[in-house]
Amino acid sequence: MFIPKDSNGDRGWQWKGEGEAAQEESPKATAALRHGVELPSKLFGLHELRQRGHRVDLASRERIDGTDYYALRITLNDGYTTTLYLDPKNWLITRRRDVRPLHVDIDPTPTTIESRFSDFRKVGGILFAFASTDTDLATGKVLETTSVRSIKVNPQFDSAIFDTL
Repeated sequence: MFIPKDSNGDRGWQWKGEGEAAQEESPKATAALRHGVELPSKLFGLHELRQRGHRVDLASRERIDGTDYYALRITLNDGYTTTLYLDPKNWLITRRRDVRPLHVDIDPTPTTIESRFSDFRKVGGILFAFASTDTDLATGKVLETTSVRSIKVNPQFDSAIFDTL
């Protein structure tokens, strides 16, 4: 899903592989896209949340699978909440938990999803997770996995590529 340049981030759209026109996504799908962009590790870092209008609170520590994590409660400026878990051994965000649908326009049923981040590698002096797994905590079912092949930090490109979107 993408947010077109003429929308000022107000709506998302997606080309679904049929025909030439992109289709506008629902407001809930657009919000889900925005949440993914705003949360640390995509475009912005944890240190940028407050200046972007979001709230970060230190919650109680939580023991998960033998690790006593520092839990950060994140409230985005639209009210969406999630919890990020910092591993006290390396200070990396290695887990995230929230209640949401995996893909809101496919199945809007919310569930508690745990994302686990691993295979951290340094790119441009910054550690990035090159692997993640989303699991439904109620059932233990793996919902999706992601494996990143490469990351480029601040690549140079011709902005005209957006003119055709």
